[in-house]
Amino acid sequence: MTDRLTQTLDAIRDPASGKGLISAGRIEGANEKDGVATIVLKVPAGDDNTPALKMQIDAALTALDGIDRVRLITTMERAGKPEKARPEPKPQAPRPAKRIIAVAAGN
Repeated sequence: MTDRLTQTLDAIRDPASGKGLISAGRIEGANEKDGVATIVLKVPAGDDNTPALKMQIDAALTALDGIDRVRLITTMERAGKPEKARPEPKPQAPRPAKRIIAVAAGN
């Protein structure tokens, strides 16, 4: 990452944390080559602010000298897999008796 990309991206605030995108850990990579800035943005699952954030990043980077275009790659964090519900054990029917012992008492 170049210093000017890092400074520009960290000046943009992450809506979730209020920190800069670099400080918040939202940028996985940034590169600049031949007038194209390539940014890898980490997006938390269920984030609704991504389109607005993409526009902010694009506007901020194209304002820099030498950057004509921004290529933004997003990676989505997966939510953890929910545990599978264990099936309830089937109730066991009473087992049949193997032996019957009869006891009687009399007078």
